[in-house]
Amino acid sequence: MDGSELEHLAKKFGIPVEKLLDWRPELKPKSKPSSLKGRPPARAAVFTPQMLALLGKRSDRKLTRSFMLSYYQVVKKRRDLGILSQWERRQHQWKPNEIAVLGTMSDKDAARVLKVTQDQVTFARRKHGIVSFQSKQKRWTRAAIALLGTDTDEAIARKLGVKRLAVVRKRTKLGIKSARARLWKEHWLAMLGVLPDAVLAKKMGITADAVVKKREKLGIAKRRLRHLWRAEDLRLLGTTPDREVAHKLGLSAEAIKKKRWKLNISAYKRD
Repeated sequence: MDGSELEHLAKKFGIPVEKLLDWRPELKPKSKPSSLKGRPPARAAVFTPQMLALLGKRSDRKLTRSFMLSYYQVVKKRRDLGILSQWERRQHQWKPNEIAVLGTMSDKDAARVLKVTQDQVTFARRKHGIVSFQSKQKRWTRAAIALLGTDTDEAIARKLGVKRLAVVRKRTKLGIKSARARLWKEHWLAMLGVLPDAVLAKKMGITADAVVKKREKLGIAKRRLRHLWRAEDLRLLGTTPDREVAHKLGLSAEAIKKKRWKLNISAYKRD
């Protein structure tokens, strides 16, 4: 440790540098040894009164960095003195009637009823081996399994009231391909880079972002096809918002805006 770090540490605890070195001689600046052979054993950790006063008031991890000690040394000293950690102080003392509530409703609802945090409810429920309310309610029935792969994992998760990850795991376990994977038939893949992303997305009924990701994943360059503006297309400009016109013509809203500006047509304004 160099002099500036020593001064910073001494100032932090409000003690002179000399006093700090008396308590913690191992902090004295040393030249780096040429080899690890013959290095003296690590000295026992020394805690100043100011350091002891912080035990249990701050997290052990933060104190480890502040004291420049190992996590084990901080935890051992705190436990030797019988001081509870911040996390242990926050633990709720569970009564039998409160434990009986766990698993009968969602952890979020149980936390609101028992006036504790959701994390405390989840921890206590798992500690007592109680299955979550969602797991009890959302079993994988035949009807639920039949939905897998028929739509996006996000949409199925919303229908079943479970997390997306649960749907992904179940589908993968059963060897069912995702809807997106089955969506990309050979003829659609052949159109990547041929049709504009927005046009292909509209034909497939998916978002343009999904088309862009698939095209970039396959290393296919983006290709723009010049739109042939018909008279009926031009008559739409300025009559409705650019986004709606873009959707009708299969173009981007930016392309509609540029064409409208080129023809000096004002943007649509609602009355």
